[in-house]
Amino acid sequence: MMNAKACVLVLVMTAGFVFANPNWSQRVDRLQEVMATTDSLLACGRADEVVELLPPLLNDDRLGAEVLWPLEQRLGLAYQALGRFEEALPHLERAVLWAQQDPVNHRNLAHLLLQLGKRGRAFSEYRDACSLALDDWSVRVEFGHVLLDYEQIDRAASILEEAETRCSDCPDVARALVRLSLVRRDYNRALPYITILHGSNPTSETREQMALILLKTGQPEAARAMLLNLWPDALSANERRIVLEADQQLGDDSRALALAVSGGVEDDGADFWGLASLICFEAGEDESALFLVERAIALAPQSAALRNNRVAMLLKLGRREDADVEWGIVLQLDPSLVDNRRD
Repeated sequence: MMNAKACVLVLVMTAGFVFANPNWSQRVDRLQEVMATTDSLLACGRADEVVELLPPLLNDDRLGAEVLWPLEQRLGLAYQALGRFEEALPHLERAVLWAQQDPVNHRNLAHLLLQLGKRGRAFSEYRDACSLALDDWSVRVEFGHVLLDYEQIDRAASILEEAETRCSDCPDVARALVRLSLVRRDYNRALPYITILHGSNPTSETREQMALILLKTGQPEAARAMLLNLWPDALSANERRIVLEADQQLGDDSRALALAVSGGVEDDGADFWGLASLICFEAGEDESALFLVERAIALAPQSAALRNNRVAMLLKLGRREDADVEWGIVLQLDPSLVDNRRD
């Protein structure tokens, strides 16, 4: 990346071209230099200077659209970088109109339209970009993520299949396919992709995803083994829950019992403490189960499910009066549980 001083120097050298009176060929050559300057300024974060530099050139009616569209493109990108989305729109639209066969123009316009909340038009521009860039897997991955953002799952699957046919071993394709598979809860489909992805470039994100996928594909021991050496503080909240879910499947209450004593990690939510409580309850550790469910209820006092579990634990401990009071709260929160109590 060029430093700020270099950006200023190049701008001074090329600004004079706007006011000279060269022939057409010289103008085109100088416009190429202006575009190089513009690219350097944008790379340096100097978009405000781009919006000062380019408009006079666009007013030159002796140059045609085939020459001017790259300037429209860059001016639109500069306005966009400044957060001036409405001002960017006509420039990126003209770039598309004047160079309709350039997929980058359609892709740029799609980005902006999403920022303007114009989802339908953005999807249309992405489709045009894909149809023009027949071998480009990256635009398909990008479009696939956008479709997933808007819960267009089937459409995302179709476009990501196209990306995979164009680059079956690209990490970004695998990452998008993992995301798609997790959204669909198709963990078996996700497993080969996350295995390759985590094996080639392990990150905290791929570690969490792989542990979850192993758990959901019937491999709780393997899932837990990935995480135990980091328990508890170096794991994410999701990973700590994965460990407990693996413990539950394996009949191991050691960590849940320890949580009743240690207090756990601050950002663990009600679901985490509720799960730890269930593990203790299933193991016959009733006092610990009650302590943990009460901690969960403190975080989610409107949870009828957690309070229902507390009723069961109170009854098991012989505290019927407390259970009756809690049961009244359960029915206030969720009357559909009326037939759920078993004394």
